[in-house]
Amino acid sequence: MTDSVFWSRLTLSARAPSDNPNAEVHSRQPGPRSPTTRSALPTPPRPRLGSGDSVGDRSGEEIDIDAITALVRSYYDRVDSGDPTLFDLFHDDIRYKRPGYPTITGLVDLRAFYRSTRLVDRGRHHTLSVFRSGEQAAVEGRFTGSLRDGSTVDLRFSDFFDTVAHPPGEHGALILSRRTYFGDTRV
Repeated sequence: MTDSVFWSRLTLSARAPSDNPNAEVHSRQPGPRSPTTRSALPTPPRPRLGSGDSVGDRSGEEIDIDAITALVRSYYDRVDSGDPTLFDLFHDDIRYKRPGYPTITGLVDLRAFYRSTRLVDRGRHHTLSVFRSGEQAAVEGRFTGSLRDGSTVDLRFSDFFDTVAHPPGEHGALILSRRTYFGDTRV
C-alpha cells in the first residue's frame, strides 16, 4: 500500500448487507508509522473521497467507489439466494483462489465450481466490514450454513476482490479476481 491510498471502512452490523441499508460509513487513516521502519516525520493528510467520487482502475476507466461496495454486496446476496445472474458480476477472465482448490480461471470453470465442486450446499454470508482502496475491496465476514454432506458450518472468512470497470458505455464494475480465506478446512 502506498501513502497515497485512502481506505474507507464500511462498518455493518452482523446482519447481511441487504438487511442494513442505513449502515454508517467510517473513514480510517492508517495508524502512525513506527520510527524504526519509516521516518518519524508526520504523514501529510490524505485526500478524502466522498460519496459518488471515482477512482481509476487498470483500464483507465473510472469506477465509482460506491459501485465497488454495491458489487460486493450483490455478490453475497446472489450467491446466498442461488440467483443464476450471479455470473453477470464476473469478468470473463475471472481468477478465483480458494484454499484447497486449484486456481479457477474463466467463467466456464467458475460455473463448474459452483455447480459441482463447491462443498457448500446453502447458507448466508454476514458481511462485518468492507474495506475499499482504488479498484480493490477486502471483506471480513461470517458464513453460516450447511455443506453437501449435511454438516453445518459457522465460520469467519476474508475475501479480497479486484475489480475492473464495465466496458465503455456501461456503469459499475466487474469482479476480475477473488481470493477467499477461512479457518475451517471443511469448506
